[in-house]
Amino acid sequence: MELLYSKIKPCEYDNSSFGEAFESGVVNSDSIKIATGYVTEDSLLELKSILLFYNEENKTKKCSLVIGMHGREGFTKAQYDAAIDLAAFLKDKWIGSVRVCTAFKFHGKTYVFAKDGSAVPVSAMMGSSNLGNILDNRQWEV
Repeated sequence: MELLYSKIKPCEYDNSSFGEAFESGVVNSDSIKIATGYVTEDSLLELKSILLFYNEENKTKKCSLVIGMHGREGFTKAQYDAAIDLAAFLKDKWIGSVRVCTAFKFHGKTYVFAKDGSAVPVSAMMGSSNLGNILDNRQWEV
């Protein structure tokens, strides 16, 4: 187990950042399950770009995304359009889905990476990072 920190001065640590751990999880898996409180338009576009790259390289990665807080608090138009676009891409390629939690305000953050249909993950992350942290940003997270 490794504790992940943001790499923002003055708090620089030798541990991996969330983005680095996410990238490693993607590279070493063929299935990604994400449950996150919040998304950004850019993070959804980045996730689609990653999945599209692997699809075009014939290294298809499955992806299931659950979006938590927006189901009760609402999306911006840009977030909504990006989520619909990602959902359509995943459905068209038969590689996953996007779901929105409307029953309650889900604010968890869980990222699970698996390979070859195994029930045991290759890696997993839990914690304070929403999907937006797959991009370089200035938000401090543990």
